[in-house]
Amino acid sequence: MVDGLILLAFLAILIALFVVRVRRRMGIASTAKTWLMVITWAVALGLVLWASSTH
Repeated sequence: MVDGLILLAFLAILIALFVVRVRRRMGIASTAKTWLMVITWAVALGLVLWASSTH
């Protein structure tokens, strides 16, 4: 279970990195709040997908 949570956090950080780079290319500023919101969204989405696959 711990391995899955570590993987989920790592994937969330990678998704946030990708989103911030895309925003930077589009000329939109990114702050720490942007990083936090994207990571939170990715973790929540991962947990929802996991929960739906186990039931």
